Amino acid sequence: MNKEDLKYAIEQARREPDAFFCDKILRCPNDPWQTELLEAAADVWRAVNRERTRFNHRGLQMISVRSPHGPGKTHVAAKLMHLFNFCFPGRIVATAPKQGQLKTRLWPEFRKLKMMAIREYQDLIDVRSESITWANDKDWTALAETGATPENLQGHHWEHLLIVIDEASGIKEQLFPVIEAALATGKVVILFMIGNPTRTSGTFWASHCKRKISKLYYHKHVKVEETTGDRKRKLESYVRLLAAKYGVNSPVYKVRGLGEFAETEEDQLISLEWLHRANEREFKDDGFLPRLRVSLDVADGGLAETATFAGRKYQSF
Repeated sequence: MNKEDLKYAIEQARREPDAFFCDKILRCPNDPWQTELLEAAADVWRAVNRERTRFNHRGLQMISVRSPHGPGKTHVAAKLMHLFNFCFPGRIVATAPKQGQLKTRLWPEFRKLKMMAIREYQDLIDVRSESITWANDKDWTALAETGATPENLQGHHWEHLLIVIDEASGIKEQLFPVIEAALATGKVVILFMIGNPTRTSGTFWASHCKRKISKLYYHKHVKVEETTGDRKRKLESYVRLLAAKYGVNSPVYKVRGLGEFAETEEDQLISLEWLHRANEREFKDDGFLPRLRVSLDVADGGLAETATFAGRKYQSF
């Protein structure tokens, strides 16, 4: 792709993220809800240039997406990464509660989209384990940063900057002041959050449910019926399974089947939020006399199930 062809393609991608970039460059058409989110992001730079917007009519920089399990949130986040850095030689910072979540979900999805794209676009991109580079330019890049500490996200101030947060319910609240400070700099700066609604507190919850905060976000609740094709059939089957197994009033059904924020049930001992928080927590051994302790509570017939617990014990704690 020569310079003139590239310049023309960039201009077209900025105007038509769906019809031009996704269809003709990535060669991967969107579901309607995916089109909406990409166009909502494009509306940020349309608003900056005082062009007509399509969905995000106030040009809100912050976009928050919640959904049940499986409609393709990570897929659309990877598409936005492709689109943003094709349209603007800028920087993308992707974060999640654990860096491994980026390596096993977002990065493979980005790589899969690259392999579907036209050869001329594929040749622009070098994908590595924690970074992605366009045109061999170290400043035209995407970086995977763990959300363990605010320091990991400091210093990212660029004219064109995209911040992607995966599993946003699990992100520490201390990170948001740093992220919000970055939004105040640059010409086109976008925050794109995706996640399951596993907690009824924090910024991700507030971006959908707290009026004073939610009005600052372009927020989207993706539903199973908005998906299409084989994915829709599989998700509908999965939702029926959750309803039969846990009941339609259970937090598991509401969160993973409907994408709804769910309060703890009256007779529930351990909340779904606690389980997610424990699963997402980054933990490092302190190296001081570690021991592994495994406990087993064996079931004794009936409906009971055997329960297993494994934990690390240290002399220091």
